[in-house]
Parts: sequence; C-alpha cells; structure tokens
Amino acid sequence: GAKSSGTYTLHFYSPSADGVPDAANRVPIRGTITNSVMVTALPVGQSQYQGRYPIAVYTPADYSATSDPLPVIYATDGAPGNTQVIPGVIFQSWEFTDMVRYIEAQHLRFIVVGIGGGETRDIDLNLPGSDIFYTFITTEVIPFVESRYHVDPTTRTLSGHSYGGAFSAYIFLKERPGTRFFFNYLSLDT
Repeated sequence: GAKSSGTYTLHFYSPSADGVPDAANRVPIRGTITNSVMVTALPVGQSQYQGRYPIAVYTPADYSATSDPLPVIYATDGAPGNTQVIPGVIFQSWEFTDMVRYIEAQHLRFIVVGIGGGETRDIDLNLPGSDIFYTFITTEVIPFVESRYHVDPTTRTLSGHSYGGAFSAYIFLKERPGTRFFFNYLSLDT
C-alpha cells in the first residue's frame, strides 16, 4: 500500500487454507484508513501496551466531499495490525476490515473506529479490565474522534466479536438510559 502522512491504502486478503493471505483474492477498500496510537493515562492493569492502544479510523471515499454528520461504529478488536505479510501492504484485523468491506458493498456511509485488541484483549474485554477499557473509550477515544471527524453522536454503535461481543453486551447492560454513550450495540459470536 501507499503511505502518505499516516494514511494507508488498505487491501484485504482472504486467507488460504493455511491462514496466509492469498494475494489473488485481494479486495481493495476504497475509503481511507488512518492509523494512529492513543496513549491513555488511565490505569491499564497488566496491559503489555502500558496504556498504548492502536486506533484505526475508516472514512468513506466521499467523506471530504460533504460535511454531513455520519454515524460511527466503534469496533473492539479493531486495532491496526500493521502486519507486513506482503511487503508494503498493511493488514487490519479481520473484524475491522470485514465490517468496512460490508459497509462499502452495501453503499453505506459510516465512520468505523477500530480500537485495541491483540495481546491485551483478555484483560480489556473482561472484568475488571472492561470497566477501565470502557472509560478509555468514552473519555478519550470518543472525544478524539468527535473533535476530528464530522459525526452524529446520537448514532454511536459499539461492536465486538467473541470477547468483544461479550464486552458490547456488558456495556449495553451497564449503560443507563439518559446517560448512554452508545445507542446501538453489536454483539457477535459471544
């Protein structure tokens, strides 16, 4: 992919039987993926990142052509993987890329924010770490995204798969009407 000021061209590769991406099955994503790392001052327990969380933000291809506020999906386990399986190509976690591919295939306009994952997911997505991770998302990630992108804060969605799905379900039960940060919840394969 081409790198320019922290923005990457992303290609999704379908894995072959041995789990290695098959270059013949690549499906390029048309929108823009911006990778960064957020550093939190919150206690992170046993996190090997020590408060450093990879963040990926997808915007649709026509994002800059309009100022319409867009709905946002916050996807746990959506960290930029930055795995160089094929030289010059950046891979995102499949939760993030599959969601983006589906959104583009359906011609929907969403911003997708991939957060964390990897080595700290067992801590961040389960109690008691999930409460700290939730605080990080609501006090640091959401303000970061909403200060830089034109979003509709009344349509925030929290999404997760496996432990992330359990995390989404827990947050659905934890948040109270009138004080919700999220208005939609996707809990997949919990």
